[in-house]
Amino acid sequence: MTDQEVPSPPPLPTPARRRMHGPDYTPDELAEKDAWLKRLAVEWPDLTPFQIELVYDFCAKTTQAEIDEIMAKGSWDGPSKFSPQETAKILSSYTTN
Repeated sequence: MTDQEVPSPPPLPTPARRRMHGPDYTPDELAEKDAWLKRLAVEWPDLTPFQIELVYDFCAKTTQAEIDEIMAKGSWDGPSKFSPQETAKILSSYTTN
C-alpha cells in the first residue's frame, strides 16, 4: 500500500447573501429594530429572542387601525390549542380506561 496524497476538493464558491424569511427592512429600519429588540428583551425576560422578534415584526408592519380591528373583533381571544384546558383534553384522549 502506497501513501498517496489525496487531492483536496476544489474551493467552494462564495455563498450569495440571502435574505432571511420575514419582512423587508431598510438598513435604518434594521438598526431601529435591533435597538427595540434589545429594549424588549429587558422588558420581557421570559420570552425568547424569536418570540420578541415576532412581536416586533407584527407591530412594525401592522397599522394601528388593523391592530385596533383585531382587538375589537376579538379575533385572537379564542382558546389557544396550547391552553391548559386544551392540553388536558388532548392528553385525556390518549389515556386508556
